[in-house]
Amino acid sequence: MRSLRTLGAAAGVVVIMAVGALPAAAQPPTYTWHRQTLWKQSVTTDPATGKNVTTCYRLPAVVKTSNDVLLAFAERRNRNDCASVRLVYSDDHGASWRIGATATYDKFVLKLGEQTLVERTDGGILVFARNGVVPDQTSVHGLARATSSDGGESFDGDFRADDAVTAPPTHPALLRQRWNGGPYTRILLSAPATPKTGNNPVGMNVRSSFDEGTTWRHHDGAAGNAGIRIDADHAGYSDMTLAGNGAIGVLYEAGSARFRDEIRWNWFWESAIGLP
Repeated sequence: MRSLRTLGAAAGVVVIMAVGALPAAAQPPTYTWHRQTLWKQSVTTDPATGKNVTTCYRLPAVVKTSNDVLLAFAERRNRNDCASVRLVYSDDHGASWRIGATATYDKFVLKLGEQTLVERTDGGILVFARNGVVPDQTSVHGLARATSSDGGESFDGDFRADDAVTAPPTHPALLRQRWNGGPYTRILLSAPATPKTGNNPVGMNVRSSFDEGTTWRHHDGAAGNAGIRIDADHAGYSDMTLAGNGAIGVLYEAGSARFRDEIRWNWFWESAIGLP
């Protein structure tokens, strides 16, 4: 499977698809739609209880990486006592699909939700997910993490609750901001850093890792598990992108009274969060 550069979106399922040459710009309309069903709701019977178990997929998103790989994401929801994370991928331009890394947990152990991914410099994939099993209104350790060293075909081990990042149970975003070839590498993670008191967290923060997600620190090396606040109003879900010419952009839920009042776009230079 082709290597990835940057993966960042909310997800419970990931499709990795290699993309060939783009069609010519000027092409007569064919009105042909190349439709495929990647995920479909299903109902199965639990052999232990005899109850029907419904699995569905929601919140789709698609991005293209710098090396022309399309990534399609969807959250997998299983309406029983288990939460499952599954990655499926295609390395033949979508002609066939294979099941990759899969992890299933009792919801009382880990309740995995929206995910975000980024490739590390060693080729491994770092995955962060919302962990809904912690106290939703009071916890600031609401994320879980796992890694894959084989491009998403399997997880290296179990997901584990992450006690390092200061963030409530929410949809975070990872972004590869600096790659190899320079004086340092940098991965960014955006999310609020306060409890969801009244289901209304305060502030949008951006954290930095200079060791591929092992620790989160400020530019001067001081611990920075909560990161730098870029907006002091209420905030919720977020996503990030490189906006060009070195600028970093964050798209996020926010509002002066409630975090769902607005969708805001906030961009800044790397110097705003500190240069090592």
